[in-house]
Amino acid sequence: MTLKEDIIKDIDSVFLNLDDFAEEHSFDNNNILCVVDEETLNAQKLKDAKGTYIGSKLIYVNVNQLKGKPVNGARIKFDDTYYFVTKVVENYGMYSITLDVNKPS
Repeated sequence: MTLKEDIIKDIDSVFLNLDDFAEEHSFDNNNILCVVDEETLNAQKLKDAKGTYIGSKLIYVNVNQLKGKPVNGARIKFDDTYYFVTKVVENYGMYSITLDVNKPS
């Protein structure tokens, strides 16, 4: 088994394990397990002189938990707040999705 295969296998048992990193959230009215990373965006905000990412969230989710890859500019409901998808990266069976409360330009 390759390292890449090991990483994909560990997505649910380690990274998205409720006892370790993951939390249950609502994504477009579907319950998913994901990791919400607000620290990365906070560091990014400090580098962004315009401050355009206030109210953003960065989430990590298994690609199999969503009905398809979110599209940039799509409006989705995450928990009880509507956001716009501003960035989606797929890597090793995971999506990292940046959500912003402001409509992207």
